[in-house]
Amino acid sequence: DKANAVEDVGLTIKKTSTTKKPGTEIVISNLRKTILRKEVDSLAKSILLLTGPFEFKNSFKAKLLAPEFRELEAKVTNAYFNDATYKLTATNDSNGNAEFIVYDWRGQKLWSQKADQTYDTVPLKFEFWAFILDGATFSTRASTKSEVADWLKECGGVHLFEGGMRVAPYGDAGVDWLDLNLARARSPEERPSTNNSIGRIVIDNTTKSLAQKTDRYGYIETAEFHNLKKLAQDALEFLARRRLASAEERREKNRKELLKKETESDLKLDKALNKALPKINKPEKEKVKKVIEEVVKAKEKETIALREDLQLYRSLATAGMTSAVFAHEIGKPLGNIERFLKDLSNPADLVKADILEDTIRLTHKAIKKLRKYIELPLNLLKKEKRKAGRLNVNNDLEAIVELFKPVLDDADISIQLVQNNSDKHILGSTALLDGIFANLFSNSINAFQRPKINVNKRKIRITADQDSAWLAITYEDNAGGITDIDVKDIWLPGITSIKNGTGLGMTIVKDSIGDLGGEISVSEFCEFGGASFTIKLPLVAKGDSR
Repeated sequence: DKANAVEDVGLTIKKTSTTKKPGTEIVISNLRKTILRKEVDSLAKSILLLTGPFEFKNSFKAKLLAPEFRELEAKVTNAYFNDATYKLTATNDSNGNAEFIVYDWRGQKLWSQKADQTYDTVPLKFEFWAFILDGATFSTRASTKSEVADWLKECGGVHLFEGGMRVAPYGDAGVDWLDLNLARARSPEERPSTNNSIGRIVIDNTTKSLAQKTDRYGYIETAEFHNLKKLAQDALEFLARRRLASAEERREKNRKELLKKETESDLKLDKALNKALPKINKPEKEKVKKVIEEVVKAKEKETIALREDLQLYRSLATAGMTSAVFAHEIGKPLGNIERFLKDLSNPADLVKADILEDTIRLTHKAIKKLRKYIELPLNLLKKEKRKAGRLNVNNDLEAIVELFKPVLDDADISIQLVQNNSDKHILGSTALLDGIFANLFSNSINAFQRPKINVNKRKIRITADQDSAWLAITYEDNAGGITDIDVKDIWLPGITSIKNGTGLGMTIVKDSIGDLGGEISVSEFCEFGGASFTIKLPLVAKGDSR
C-alpha cells in the first residue's frame, strides 16, 4: 500500500527441496473477505475457457478439478462446431494480405474474396461459426437446438488466443469487442450476434507487435491492435453482405415463381374442374367456379391490404430517413429565427439602424422555409398516395420535383426534369414513386456533402423517355459517383457508406420498382459527373386500370 507502483514492491524468493513433480502451484490464502458464489462461477468459467472449447495442436489443456462444476465443464468442453450453418475463415499473412472464405455446414465453399486493402497487424487466422437457431435448421442435425443454445450461452463470442492460451477479456460475457450486437441492431437481417455465434482469432505474435497490458487483461490498443480488429470486422461484414445477397436472390426467385403460378392458376382451375366434375353440367360447374373465385377474391383483398400496409411502412421509413437527411438543413432556418428573435427583443436599436423591416422579412422567410421541411415528410405519408391505380407519370414526376425543389434549392442543388409531352401511364401508387425519388434525392444530398466532393454547380437531372411497351427514367447527379461501397451491394438492406445511415434507402427503391413490375440498373460513374440510375417500368394502354 505504501509503494507508488507494483514494480516497487520487493519480493523475497525462497528456495527449498520438494518431492513434487516439476510445475507451478499458486496458492491464494488469507483473503480479507469471502469469495461469493458468483465470483467462484466466473473463476471456474475463466479456467475452462483458458483453452476451451477449441482444439490446439501441441498445446496444454486447462482442466478444472472441481465436482461442483462438472455441468459447466461439460457445456464448455462439448463442441458443436459442425452444427454451424456457416463457417467464416479469414487469414492475414506477414505482408498484411488478407483473404475471406465462407463455407456451409457441409464444408462446401460458398464465397471467397481477397481483401482490397492490406492490414498492418500480426499474422493471424480468424475462424467464426454462425448458427441459425431454429427448428427447421436442427431437423437435419445430430444435436438439438437447446443443447447448442446452452453451449453458446457459455462460450459464445469471439475469443482471442496467443500461444494456445486465451487472452481475456476478449470473448468474456458482455465483452462484445467486435461490436457484433451493435451491427445486428443497426441491420438485423442475416447478421450474427454473441448469442448465436462463436469464433476464435489465433495470432502469431513472435514479433511482439501486440503488447499485453501490465495486468494481462487485454492488449494495449495500438494501431496494430485496431487493424486486427478492423480485419475481423471486415471479414464479418463480408459474411453479412454475401448472406444478404443470397437472401435477396431467394426472395427474387420466390417472387418470380409466384407471378408464374398466378398466370397458370386459371388454366389449372378449369382443368381440375373438368377432371373432378366430368358429369356435372356447365351451369353447375360455373357455380362451383364462382365460389372458388370468391375465395380467391377474398385472398386478393387480404393481399392488397398487406401491400398497402407494406407501402405505409416504406413511406414511414422514407419519411424518417428524409427527415434525418434534412436535419442539418432544418437547423439553418431555426438558427436564423433564434437570431432574429434576439434582435427583435430590442426593436429600438433596429429602428435606429433602419433594419427592422429587413429583420421581420427574413424571419418570415425562415419560417416559410422551416414549414417546407416540416410539410415534406407529412406529404409523403398522405393516405391517398398509397391507393393503387393508373398513374400519369408526367404529372407525378412534375409533382415530385415541385415537392422537393425547395429543400434541394437550400442544398444548392439545381434539378432538371426532361420529358416529352406524350402522356405516359403505369399501374401503381404515387407513394411508390415518391419513395423511389425521395431516397434517390437523399442519396444525392449525402453524396454532395462528402468532404472530397467539390463541384461548382450541384446538379440532378431526371430524363423520362418511352418506347411502345416501356418507360425509361434516368436519374443522374454530378456528386462524384459511387466510390465508398461496392455497387453490387447497394441494394442490400443495412449496407451503407454513410455514418449512422440505415442502409435501407436503396433497398426500398429496388423493392418499390419491383412492385411496379419494373427493374433498375446502376452505373457508378457517368458522363454527367456522378452516379446514374436507369429505371424501366411497364407502360399500360389508355383506359387500362387493372
